[in-house]
Amino acid sequence: MTASGMTAPQEILGQTPPNFDGAALLRDRAALLDGWSDIYALSPVPVTCGSGAIRAARAAWYGRLITDLPDRTTIDGLPRSTFETGPLDSGFDGAPWTDLARLLEFAFEDMGLGRPHPHPLDQPARQALTAAVELLGEVFPRVAAQVLPFVSFGIVIENPVPSMYLSQTPEVIYVGHHMLKRDTWELADAILHESLHDVTELARQVRHLLVPSYTEETSATTLLPWSVKQPTKRYFSTWRLLSACHVYVHLAGFRRSVTGPSAEQIEVPTERARFMIDRLLASPHADDLGEDGRALVEWLDSGLRAMPEVRA
Repeated sequence: MTASGMTAPQEILGQTPPNFDGAALLRDRAALLDGWSDIYALSPVPVTCGSGAIRAARAAWYGRLITDLPDRTTIDGLPRSTFETGPLDSGFDGAPWTDLARLLEFAFEDMGLGRPHPHPLDQPARQALTAAVELLGEVFPRVAAQVLPFVSFGIVIENPVPSMYLSQTPEVIYVGHHMLKRDTWELADAILHESLHDVTELARQVRHLLVPSYTEETSATTLLPWSVKQPTKRYFSTWRLLSACHVYVHLAGFRRSVTGPSAEQIEVPTERARFMIDRLLASPHADDLGEDGRALVEWLDSGLRAMPEVRA
């Protein structure tokens, strides 16, 4: 407990929400991918552990499958053990390997981001990334252990955004190259942010986060008030609110736990998470939530309420 009587964020978020145990989700992911392999007569999915080359191949295999599944017109064209497994010695290298590079180009162009430009890493950059991951393990050990194993591959890209996660490339996170020069806690924050998105993306496939009839096209939407003064106003569907809320509650906890963030930097994810929770607990968004989705929102609500207040 903290001096104020509130519970420390690590204690709160270290206890996984209902049906969100990391080990169980990873087992269900393996079963899901193995099932897809059998159904579509594909070569087995590459193992999760091992060299960077294997992790890159796995990310490409998974992403191509998800990308092709909606219309199922190109399943027969999926690669069968044809990945170019070039030498990878780090999860944050660029991607000059045919299948992963092709997938990255598709994902970026599909999102209107142009062509991806992986950023070459020198020794200081590698050290910065290592320090950020180690900081997550030190400050948020139970959360890091539940979240980081979902990511097979990380890529530093030459892009102005701090970080990105694209559903077309599951198990892959992107970090903007300029983040390598930021404080270690900020880089760790970005890695945690995108890794959490990967968890919810998987959970959407193997848990009842949304009702069976849910579609993005028919979902209710909510205007994000902090986007009103931005060039483009942002409207979030129920799914995007749920995924982002999961991230912001964890960032609120991480920033309370690490040395460096200002009171304002802690308050931003806290206020955004509070806004999203309130919308998700009420109609019409609440009507879109499945059993596990409701349990997750209630857990996020109780966790955020239990955190210490932000002090200037």
